[in-house]
Amino acid sequence: MQLCEVMSNDEMIDQIPASKIRPLNSTDEIVVPNSKITSLSVPEPSDVPDLAEDVNANHMPQVIDKIKKIWDLDDPDFTEDEKLFYYWHKRLRHAPKKHIRRLAKRGALPKRLQFVKRMPICAACAFADAAKRRSYRNDHKSIRKQDDYPGSGTSCDHIISHEPGLIPQVTGRLTHARYAGAIIFSDHYLDYTYLHMITSTSTEETMIAKRAYERVAKEHGVSLVKHYRADNLRFNDTEFQEDCVKNGQTFNYCGVGAHHQNGLAKAKNKTLSYGARKLLLHACRKWPSVIKRSLWPYALSADCKRHNELSLNEDGKSPLELFSGIDEEITCNDFHTWGCPVFVLDKANQSGLTGTPKWEPRARAGVYLGHSPSHADNVALVLNLQTGH
Repeated sequence: MQLCEVMSNDEMIDQIPASKIRPLNSTDEIVVPNSKITSLSVPEPSDVPDLAEDVNANHMPQVIDKIKKIWDLDDPDFTEDEKLFYYWHKRLRHAPKKHIRRLAKRGALPKRLQFVKRMPICAACAFADAAKRRSYRNDHKSIRKQDDYPGSGTSCDHIISHEPGLIPQVTGRLTHARYAGAIIFSDHYLDYTYLHMITSTSTEETMIAKRAYERVAKEHGVSLVKHYRADNLRFNDTEFQEDCVKNGQTFNYCGVGAHHQNGLAKAKNKTLSYGARKLLLHACRKWPSVIKRSLWPYALSADCKRHNELSLNEDGKSPLELFSGIDEEITCNDFHTWGCPVFVLDKANQSGLTGTPKWEPRARAGVYLGHSPSHADNVALVLNLQTGH
């Protein structure tokens, strides 16, 4: 009896006798009775081959191969440049197509990618970006006319997560503390975004985030952040207001129930949340036994870094370059697919004095979680699967 294997995420979930499989009248489903699954759904693109004539006992393995080819990008209809474009889309943290084309035009990626018109559908982006169509146009703006230079105006907002986020540790016993969210600061003029993780929405955490943003701004040549636009919440506390008055800063808030008046921060909140969700969904689909939702702080930070360094405008400048006024070399090879496995040389083999036993592994496996904020740009954050550090 001939058996057909049903695969999901590169794992066999069932074996089906080929004689039991029958097609529906429609060509987009194959019925599998008395199985762990009831049907195999086939994607809808027009270039998907017609499966109706192949669904029979003798050709069922070929049908399964065709379905796998659609998802594994082996379809000959996709050119090598389109596959390369999709490869960099995943590696650059699911960057939008226009930003990949601008990176290619600048020379950070192969030049030919700027002429690619289409790309295979990214499943993670399709699931993460799904939203209902807006039935109205919001004309309210949170940017003032005088916000025409770096630091002239900043919108800030909280990102709250109901899933506790893992706090990074290098040494010591693992803490039970977890991140509860983040605070974003977005410059009105240049779209530069600073992200600060928080363990609570207390006033103390908010003030720490504010001072950290002003310190980073000063490091990039912005001596003073002159104005803040925010929701009420903790930004309306006395300590925040007094600190602004002390530093010669102005502030205002959106009205009650009128969060669109802080639209810039809300839009940035949505952009970063959607981007982090793409990274998590894609990585979890590829490595479900390791990638968990508690890694969202790393995904959020990785997407914020991608926005600041790789979201080029029409002139080929990134928000970070515009904010600091310094042109920096973009090295796309330092970016890797978020959540992918990496192999780190064992500590005993790094010193050069001693090493691991001859027949023992010389490296350990880990999870790539983006770039380290405390080291050089090419130093990665790697989660140790054995210790959790």
